[in-house]
Amino acid sequence: MIYHFADLEAWEKALDTGFYKPPSLKSEGFIHCCFKRQMEAVVRRHFPGQTELLTLHIVERRIKELYKEEYVEAAGENYPHVYGPLPILAVEDVSMFYPTDVQKT
Repeated sequence: MIYHFADLEAWEKALDTGFYKPPSLKSEGFIHCCFKRQMEAVVRRHFPGQTELLTLHIVERRIKELYKEEYVEAAGENYPHVYGPLPILAVEDVSMFYPTDVQKT
């Protein structure tokens, strides 16, 4: 399972079209994701001060041709990326992530 902190407007549009296309897909060519163990670090780095984040739970085997793990030098570890529009059928669950203690570190 990999996770993506979703852009609400893009997710709502995906529910109509069948494919999730966040702004990063156009600007960077892929969708940023993370593993569960990386979620708190991602929130601290990229979403400071936010108290709730829409989170997509993505099943990698449903997007084999789009999925790639790549080393991110700034973080010093591999992160999952999705190269192309994400089919909503690859999303097993959608939840809210509530960073509480994350922001205090």
